[in-house]
Amino acid sequence: MSGSTERESIVIVHMNKKYLLMSVGVLVLAVTGYLLFSNHTDTLRVEVKNYSEKTDTLDIYVEYPQFPELPKAFNEKIKNTILDAEAGFKKESLENEKARKETGGARASSGEYTFSTEWVPDQLNTTMVSFVIRAWHYTGGAHGGQTIYTFSYDVKKKKEVVLSELFPNSPDYLARISQYAINDLKLTLGAEWWNFAKHGHASSRSKSKGRKFHAVYLG
Repeated sequence: MSGSTERESIVIVHMNKKYLLMSVGVLVLAVTGYLLFSNHTDTLRVEVKNYSEKTDTLDIYVEYPQFPELPKAFNEKIKNTILDAEAGFKKESLENEKARKETGGARASSGEYTFSTEWVPDQLNTTMVSFVIRAWHYTGGAHGGQTIYTFSYDVKKKKEVVLSELFPNSPDYLARISQYAINDLKLTLGAEWWNFAKHGHASSRSKSKGRKFHAVYLG
């Protein structure tokens, strides 16, 4: 048997600063905030859409924000980004479960394949909207994964903020940001832990200088 529930809530959200996982995607948010945001205290109305679904093998919880005062196109982009991610998760989970059965593997337990999203506001006011949506997913294997989606919208100019606008004279801006992230990881992890993050091996005595970190595999 499967079932699903859907509900909607309306909240007023004030500016909320949180530490974000370092990745190129989140760095987009950080650079945008540094260059464009001011300390505004106005609030912006937010409708948080959320629903859940549970079947014999799937366990899903989804939430994402919608902004009635912003253009429909921006809201649709937020919604479709998450719905597409959910659809991809379902497709991969079903394919993996089919292969599992065909090869004689054990049947998946109830709700084994999981997908959930959480939105984290960074700046929400009548001047700028900026937030991330974190999507966690497990479709089988040794461990799950996380994808981070970033969104920024200039309310005054009525346009979405894209990273390329912040570097009009630097066509290689993605490479520069990536190198900045790599250098910071090397500094944070130290030589041996950086070697582990990149190649998968390091001395058991290696230390990260007392700082917590997430190993990010870079292509």
